[in-house]
Amino acid sequence: CPCSGAPYLVCSGSARIPNNRKGIHALLRCHSLQPIEFIAEKIPANYPRTFTHLGDHIRAKRLNLGVQMQEAAKLMGVHQVTLKNWEHKYFEEPAIKHWPGIIKFLGYCPYTPCATLPEKVVMYRKVEGISLEEMARKVGIDPGTLGRFEKEFNVSKSSMALIQDFWSNTI
Repeated sequence: CPCSGAPYLVCSGSARIPNNRKGIHALLRCHSLQPIEFIAEKIPANYPRTFTHLGDHIRAKRLNLGVQMQEAAKLMGVHQVTLKNWEHKYFEEPAIKHWPGIIKFLGYCPYTPCATLPEKVVMYRKVEGISLEEMARKVGIDPGTLGRFEKEFNVSKSSMALIQDFWSNTI
């Protein structure tokens, strides 16, 4: 479970993890950006009270590790200002190129599983940190076509066949 070792959390997503600091407990739904309900009376002032945004996950992990923003940014391969913007929710969504570092830092992907093939393709690009253009080259279609597919617009049968073939043979 990605919540292992979190000093302020007890995970209810898979198994209860004994807390290791100050007797603080929380309920957590793992691997998602869904709200978390805290039962704790005392938690650090800057610890996220709800996990509704990627920045909440990043801040919680950073505080759990006991590292400063500068060190966490270095671990993710981003500038400290970028990390600050995510934690303070100035930017809603990080660039695709930053996702591999974020996932490595967190130890999990903070989004719920994808239901549709377009959602899966977008998440694959995030996890791999590849651009729309690079993914389109791998699939063998035009970037505009892949962009329309990711937004769940209809694409030609031949393009759809290439996307499905790539997905079933590569992933």
